[in-house]
Amino acid sequence: GGAAAPTDRDRVVTCYLDVKSPHAYLILKPFLQIQEDYDVNVEFKPYQLDFVQMGISLTRPEDGCPERVSPSPHSDRRARMFYAVARDYAALQGLRIRGPYKLLQSRLANLALLYARGESDHNHMKVDVEYLWTVFNAGWPNGWREYDMESPEVLKATLEELGADASGFAECAVQLCDDLEQNASLFRFQSTAVQ
Repeated sequence: GGAAAPTDRDRVVTCYLDVKSPHAYLILKPFLQIQEDYDVNVEFKPYQLDFVQMGISLTRPEDGCPERVSPSPHSDRRARMFYAVARDYAALQGLRIRGPYKLLQSRLANLALLYARGESDHNHMKVDVEYLWTVFNAGWPNGWREYDMESPEVLKATLEELGADASGFAECAVQLCDDLEQNASLFRFQSTAVQ
């Protein structure tokens, strides 16, 4: 007997997202529908957006400046439009999005997604999808005023609530952050991607 023929379910469709983007919240449900409609596997991977390279701010939270410093009136209009469009699409899905009260630093939340993916692979459960739903539903409706995506303790507790073994999360996050500092260009939004 030969090897079994590959099925559509053997195909993987990847969605790259940044937890701090409201559009990542909005793509989750439609992307999961692709899995059902086309009988494929979907996976979510983090993609760190950079406010400066996107032209939204002159500062970054990871540089110690959580307040947005507008490069121009045009960038202010662009940022308002970004959230207005997100709110419109959220309403179509019965979701609520409130603009965040500060620039969001999503590196740890994105790393927790990687950790959840590892737990999903190891324990054969969809921790990564449940992680995204939990974090998005805790943060976006209130503009991240009630959920701290920058707190390793909060993220660890979220992973544990979903049944993941999060005992190694803090150590993993430190190691991944160190690796990312050395390879920052691999994890940041590249302006050439939108040109």
